[in-house]
Amino acid sequence: MTIQHSPFSRAVAWISVLLILVAAVHAARPSLREIYDARRWFDLRQAVRTQRAPVFYRGAVAYAFAEDKTAERLLTRAIQDSPRSWEAGEARSLLIFLYVRQGRYRAALSVIDEALKFDPKSDPQDFRSMVAGLAQVPDLLIERRAYSRVQGKIEDGNLFVPLTINDKTVHWILDTGLNVSGVVSESEAKALGLTVVHSNMQLMDANGGQQMMNVATLPTLEMGNIRLHNVGMTVVPASAPPMNWRPAGERGILGLPAIMQLGTLRWMSDGMVEAAFRTKRRGEPNLCFDGLNPLTIVVVEGRTLDFLFDTGNGGGTQLWRKFGEAFPDLLRDKGSKDTKTVREIGGATEREVITLPELHLVLGGFDTLLKPARVFDKPVGNDYYYGLAGMDLMMQARQVTIDFSAMHVELKN
Repeated sequence: MTIQHSPFSRAVAWISVLLILVAAVHAARPSLREIYDARRWFDLRQAVRTQRAPVFYRGAVAYAFAEDKTAERLLTRAIQDSPRSWEAGEARSLLIFLYVRQGRYRAALSVIDEALKFDPKSDPQDFRSMVAGLAQVPDLLIERRAYSRVQGKIEDGNLFVPLTINDKTVHWILDTGLNVSGVVSESEAKALGLTVVHSNMQLMDANGGQQMMNVATLPTLEMGNIRLHNVGMTVVPASAPPMNWRPAGERGILGLPAIMQLGTLRWMSDGMVEAAFRTKRRGEPNLCFDGLNPLTIVVVEGRTLDFLFDTGNGGGTQLWRKFGEAFPDLLRDKGSKDTKTVREIGGATEREVITLPELHLVLGGFDTLLKPARVFDKPVGNDYYYGLAGMDLMMQARQVTIDFSAMHVELKN
């Protein structure tokens, strides 16, 4: 006997199949929370753009890609909508990072204290003590930002630029991996006539080292035609690397909050530095922020990997545990056990590594060669990034351009 199916019953059947397929796709697709928890910011940006995302995730993406006004508005709204929620706690953390990145340490301290009222355990690394020390400094201000061209130098794997402070010229390192406005040695601070305020601050570096610090303020800092005010500096002993091997006038580092005020930055292989120039509109960003860390996309064997973007790591590029987990065959077939001394502001430490003879990486659209390539285990690095892209890769290009408004880095010859 033949059973006749009506058009209606066939339509219902097709709809059922379609719903099953849609459910399967959604089950396979990670949620916004999963992407956020994994700190996959480029993926989160894409996910937020392709669906109707809650206000918190839109604010988080705005923060990660330096859309500061939008981020502050949306994250504040997420807190107001549900002050005791998980989203509100995360929004407070991102607001704290936003204010630190802007050199607004007093605003950051206020949000930290608010967060501690809701969750007394929300400051496990005593981040508050560092921010409280820098909160003695007024907000970072930019008086003038005009095109500037100055002759710096690339030496010992670092980029040094000439700065004018209290009518004295110094040559300090530009370090995107430093997430406070700057670091200066005690002797340099004294020579510049800075007032040092004692503070119970502690800075942790990427090597797991720690350094006690005090605070000073640069009332005015100039680089070419750019003038900043109220640049909060952490003050470290003259024995702290890299201060202990630099001559007077080179014992300072300018960090990310100050560098971002330049807007755009370019340096050439001969040390010539340009800032505050106009750029052409670029495509998709390849730079973002995870907390206070600038991340960029590095391509290895066709895979896109998140690397810390660090212009101040004179020790060179590092591959971290996550890289080893992603390329186990490469390490097994070509790697050999070794040790490497890692020098950071917290001191020097001998670390066990797996050394590869060489590795090709694409950074900012430019082919680079890391030779040798060393894979570190913790406490160097973390479980979220594949490594740290240092100046040894950037120095292989004739010029490096960073555009903080477009969140884009480009290397080229």
